[in-house]
Amino acid sequence: MVHVLHMTTWHPYIDGLAGVFVTEQCAALQRHGIRTGLVFSRLAGLRGLPARLLGRAMPGSVRMGEPVPTVGFKSAAIPGMRKLVEPFNTWMLQRQFAAYVRRYGKPDLIHGHVALETGRAARLLSAKNNIGYVITEHSSEILNGNLSDERRATARLAYMHARDVLVVSPALEQSVARIAPKASLRIVNNLVADTVFAKRRPKENGRAIVRLATLSSLVPDKRIDWALEAVARLSEDWNGRIELVVIGDGPERARLEMLARTLGAPAVFCGSLPHDAAIDALADMDALLHPSRYETFGMVLVEAMALGLPVVATRSGGPESFVTPDNGILVE
Repeated sequence: MVHVLHMTTWHPYIDGLAGVFVTEQCAALQRHGIRTGLVFSRLAGLRGLPARLLGRAMPGSVRMGEPVPTVGFKSAAIPGMRKLVEPFNTWMLQRQFAAYVRRYGKPDLIHGHVALETGRAARLLSAKNNIGYVITEHSSEILNGNLSDERRATARLAYMHARDVLVVSPALEQSVARIAPKASLRIVNNLVADTVFAKRRPKENGRAIVRLATLSSLVPDKRIDWALEAVARLSEDWNGRIELVVIGDGPERARLEMLARTLGAPAVFCGSLPHDAAIDALADMDALLHPSRYETFGMVLVEAMALGLPVVATRSGGPESFVTPDNGILVE
């Protein structure tokens, strides 16, 4: 049986919804007969971290055995440590790799997620242990091209030494190709868990209130303010028969709540929800709005489609490859 070890710096243990696609991918591979493990190192800043996760930000190792064997390290970042985050995570990922091997054996392949965060560790471990590696790229920083020379070099080395670089959309493929033209690139879209399809519900005709949703981290590039402005205008045209349900949390929440009050936008802020609860909430909506500035793929969009919801998304990179007039609307 092939043994694949995934490597990430995003994990729902410390990030909530962020990183769910990595753990779901691992679980799906394992269900299909591929022996799968996961290591992570997450150096998280305290700013914007939900109160319910603060305890999980304390330094320490994490071991989880179900459904996928996982070894990780999580810690809150010390102010002023920004330049040390990458080398620290590289060092910790190597330590977690060693701990994983002692417990579960040596893998046949390393699968790093995001070159800027795991690429250097994957490359070093590959050379030291004579194991090949692949990279799945889904970084908005790569998509928008706003990279320092140092970070561009880090990504290029990771791409060039990888057996394959798996990119989640054609737009991201073009960005990676500009950094490493000779890298072996393949487009592999993110998957949707079959449990999401099972949550699809019949929609009520003539519902008194049309409920729109956004589901994302509340950070500047997700541009939830655009959704609030749009819904404020729609509410006037629809005589108040419309509501925006904002699912997610982050450093922008207080500003967005104040903006909603200022605009008179009919918005309900739910905060961060576990993934299953977020999907349940989304299943009750009439449509999804996704006004992101940059999106390498747009996982929440395909989850909404799996639930039978139409989507409205910005032309932000990834959505252009699968949002069509049959399932939604793209806007500039």
